[in-house]
Amino acid sequence: SDTSPRGDVSEHGAARFFRRTGEGVYDMDDLARATAKMAGFVKGHVEVAKPSAVFGLGYSNGANILASLVFAE
Repeated sequence: SDTSPRGDVSEHGAARFFRRTGEGVYDMDDLARATAKMAGFVKGHVEVAKPSAVFGLGYSNGANILASLVFAE
């Protein structure tokens, strides 16, 4: 199944997964929060859907949260 989570942070009306303190400057505390939240989301989805494989695709902020998740897990 395909799943497309949305970020819970709004920046000028755009959904993001974590805050920035400036252009290209991540709020590292919020990145840690968002990474833990995404890890829980993925683990929960895997428990329910039982997929044979999990692939993550992301662009910009979505790619950043995926990279953070890979490094954290």
